[in-house]
Amino acid sequence: MPAGAPAEVRAGSLLVARRDLPDPNFARSVVLLLRHDERASMGLVINRRAHLEVAELFPDQKNNPRGADPVFWGGPVGATGVLALLRAREEAEAEQVLAGVYLVSTKSLLKKKLAEVGQADRLRLYLGYCGWGPGQLLRELEMGAWHVMQGEEKLVFDPEPETLWQRLIARTELILVRAAQAVTLRTGG
Repeated sequence: MPAGAPAEVRAGSLLVARRDLPDPNFARSVVLLLRHDERASMGLVINRRAHLEVAELFPDQKNNPRGADPVFWGGPVGATGVLALLRAREEAEAEQVLAGVYLVSTKSLLKKKLAEVGQADRLRLYLGYCGWGPGQLLRELEMGAWHVMQGEEKLVFDPEPETLWQRLIARTELILVRAAQAVTLRTGG
């Protein structure tokens, strides 16, 4: 099945923007889909820092070691709202997006997780999110705007998010080239 085929799209998928995607909101972006059904789709851009620190959003975290953690730009919708992704084996109070990755969408759970001692790579905060209305994302996929990949915890919490798009676009393009070569070999063309 080709990259971007609708059957591959589900919560936990990664959308990797095509090189020529003209929308500046999504150019060179990697989006983790949080939800996807016939009514709507929602995700977070996971590879763009917002040039803010946690303490700038939550002044009560100024003395917390997490206060200096970066905040990420999640997307153009609801840009004043904060969501978080948590790396955990299990979290009963959060919504599982994929194995090892949970969405934190309540202020009380976010404050609780910020207060926990732990490594910064377990919790990432995002301003805003990406949203698509009924059928909108599927139309974008049909037009070839996105490559679809299976999401992985290690990619969502990549230690170098700024280079994630470059690495994933290279991987998707290599997969497409290999698939085209395999078809050519099978058909003798």
